[in-house]
Amino acid sequence: MRKTTVFIFISLLLMSCSSSKDPYHELRKSTILVDALGTKNTKRIDQFMTAMSQQKSDEIGIVHYTVEGAPIVQELAFEGGDYIRYSYDNSRDKYGADYSASTTCRSLEIRQSVEEDIHISNYVLTGCDEIIGASVGDVIYVLTLRN
Repeated sequence: MRKTTVFIFISLLLMSCSSSKDPYHELRKSTILVDALGTKNTKRIDQFMTAMSQQKSDEIGIVHYTVEGAPIVQELAFEGGDYIRYSYDNSRDKYGADYSASTTCRSLEIRQSVEEDIHISNYVLTGCDEIIGASVGDVIYVLTLRN
């Protein structure tokens, strides 16, 4: 009985010392989620671009969910300087090509257009060492927002 009481006391003490903060809170704040219902946390891409223009280190994740719910993960990291590190991973999509790769790119640009009165902003990487992921020609498409 005494051992059980000591164990419970130590467990409660350890739990109270641990942070009550959600360990995934920071990750969710820096991740853009794209699924069939829409895109969440879209302001994060503009914050990333602002950090780049100020030469401040920053990183974001963009997770596109397939119709079946599998995540396709993209990560962008900027550490100052002239390059953006980009990685693409669809290995968790059982219907995909089980592909993951990374490259470095020189810039992240917004290419805007209008189709049937819908404003479209395509965030694209250019000047990449290798073309990977969702790409057309020499451009990697990172995120498309419709307003």
